[in-house]
Amino acid sequence: MSPLRLQGPRLIIRSTGLSDAAACTTLFSNPQNTELEPRTPPKPPSIADYEARIKKWQEDNEAGTSAFCVIECPALTGNETFQKVGNVIGFGGFNEYQEKDGLKIGNTGVLIDSSEWRKGYGTEAIRISLDGGFSDLKLDVIELETLTRNAGMRAILERKFGLVGKERVEEEGHKSMCYRVTKEEWAKRSE
Repeated sequence: MSPLRLQGPRLIIRSTGLSDAAACTTLFSNPQNTELEPRTPPKPPSIADYEARIKKWQEDNEAGTSAFCVIECPALTGNETFQKVGNVIGFGGFNEYQEKDGLKIGNTGVLIDSSEWRKGYGTEAIRISLDGGFSDLKLDVIELETLTRNAGMRAILERKFGLVGKERVEEEGHKSMCYRVTKEEWAKRSE
């Protein structure tokens, strides 16, 4: 599969490259960014860790099983509150693609750096992922999942997009809210 590149009014969601290792390291080293993730890194990540992960993500993208991406805001330059590399403000893409009962299903989500919260970037990134997932990737269904305690993401999914989640308890014991939207449902919401 070709590298993924989806664009909205302010953001670009694109496949990760080795040049993104420093930005990913910075993003995932911020405890505020990972406190609402189901699996936090056991140790602070290094650039070498992310170079290895990015190589694996690129292989998975080429195999068509996932598309891990960075989220860029090209208009931002020199934001002192977040020591970002380039204009990377988050992480997203599609964690997994699968085919089930004749349907192409993708699982997506976003993580926005805490210094960029409450600026509408999470909402825009989800919208770009849903629009692009259905139009560019030709998915039939997109699933999203967040921890039950992640009030910000739940508000985006439930209030902004009208999605209804189902609670699930994971093997690790944390509770998640799972959302599912079909291409047809999204088309009606987007009218």
